Amino acid sequence: MKHLKRYLTAVVAIPLAILLVWAAPAPLFLGVTMVFAYIAYSEFVMMHKSRSALVFLPAAALLMFAIYAYATAWHLFLLHIAAAFILIPILSLLGSDPIPDKHRRLMIHLAGFLYLVIPFSLFSALREYPDATDGRKWFLFALVMPWVCDSAAFFVGSAIGKHRLAPQISPNKSWEGAVAGLIASVAAGAAFSYLAFDGKYLIFSLVTAALASTAGQAGDLVESLFKRGAGVKDSGTLFPGHGGILDRLDSVLFSVTVTYIALKYMEYHVG
Repeated sequence: MKHLKRYLTAVVAIPLAILLVWAAPAPLFLGVTMVFAYIAYSEFVMMHKSRSALVFLPAAALLMFAIYAYATAWHLFLLHIAAAFILIPILSLLGSDPIPDKHRRLMIHLAGFLYLVIPFSLFSALREYPDATDGRKWFLFALVMPWVCDSAAFFVGSAIGKHRLAPQISPNKSWEGAVAGLIASVAAGAAFSYLAFDGKYLIFSLVTAALASTAGQAGDLVESLFKRGAGVKDSGTLFPGHGGILDRLDSVLFSVTVTYIALKYMEYHVG
């Protein structure tokens, strides 16, 4: 039943995600990104059992405002981050609870904000870079690479995986699966180059696919580390059989960030 829920969720969610990336107007895409960021931040603080409305609501608002600012008024982006660095610590001081609780609340809310603010801010930036048409292609690239990597890693790891990649953090992951995921992602990067750009950017696509898939696997392990530390199996219950937003986007957050950095790096050196 669990696997059936996973498959049904994937059958519905994957086409919707692709449709959102490819067809949604920019304001709608930005709005959905902001909502996802809010849910992800809520999951982060709740799985650590430290959600305090006094701190969470202002911090979540600053997170969403920062994402909006990066897409619409970049000069205000750093102001929202600076405000969060001041507001979260000050709000964590309030209340009559013991100092260890205040300290924990401060660390968790600030860590969650920093973990999410830049990757989610880059969602709309990547989708529109260098223009709306190519940006959609590159966002799909960043979205698909973790899917390809995870699928290959799962099947190969299940079949022949013997050497554990990070046994304390994610005991089911193996080096054999990780290597298979990397190879499959590079192959997918080559296919992307030809399907999306008629073979243009081939070397760039191969290198970026390798970097994005590796970053995605690291992102998966980072989120697993957060969950292990919090003592929970899933970050949430939004997607039946798949967990929460963080469970679904842990790899994508890192993949989108690396892909955008790679594109900007290429622009700088080609320019």
